[in-house]
Amino acid sequence: MASRRLIFHQIHAHLQKLIPGQSNFDFFQDNGKEEEGNSIGEWGEHEIIKWILDDEFSRQHIIGEIVGKSKNHRVARQIAEPIIEKGELPGDVDIVIWEDGEHQHAVAIECKRVKVTVENTGKEKVNKLTQIEKGIKQATQLRLHNFHKTYLLFLILTDGRNKTGVNTLFRHADGETLEEVYNVPWHADLHPDVGVIYVQITQPTGRHISEHHGLGICVDKRATEIQQSEKITSRIKELEAHANKLDKEKRT
Repeated sequence: MASRRLIFHQIHAHLQKLIPGQSNFDFFQDNGKEEEGNSIGEWGEHEIIKWILDDEFSRQHIIGEIVGKSKNHRVARQIAEPIIEKGELPGDVDIVIWEDGEHQHAVAIECKRVKVTVENTGKEKVNKLTQIEKGIKQATQLRLHNFHKTYLLFLILTDGRNKTGVNTLFRHADGETLEEVYNVPWHADLHPDVGVIYVQITQPTGRHISEHHGLGICVDKRATEIQQSEKITSRIKELEAHANKLDKEKRT
């Protein structure tokens, strides 16, 4: 197994209320007084995907790293029919991306979450490792539908509230903790054309992640470009036409 350096392109957000008469605000600090919300580890896979894609800043950060910067990308999530017909594996596509007018260059993404919690002792514990094998199997099934590119994306959800010994900017999971996840590109059962992406979402304090979070992405292995099947291209056009119809109905 070859060694390599993983580089995450990271952004951090910390929202503050503007209070009349207050001139000083502390950002990216943990004063221990934040209201304790639910752990990010309790969020479901679809809930996390929706949160990323609904937030314009997070969406542009993630999509831009995968397919490049553009304002003309179409993105759909949790799509079954017409893309994946009833009875076909893997059942649905978590994320589909295509450029306006470029239906033949669609990108399909299978997402799987991995949860990291930090105990009071500072020790990191990884859950949901069973999702690795499941993700590899489903991404390989997805590749057989012949999208232009196919990716397996791991959502690494880190509850770093107990990492009080470091600044909130550095409360993400350590590399050694996630070694098994980071070895996926060499997994024998993963189709060689499938690319691998890691997205780390860190909850550094008790505030809701929409108000305070870290979001990093590493495209570890680029997907192999193939000639997309005419069937998938036709279905992408159908999906876009349906989306356009819904948008038009909302405006009227």
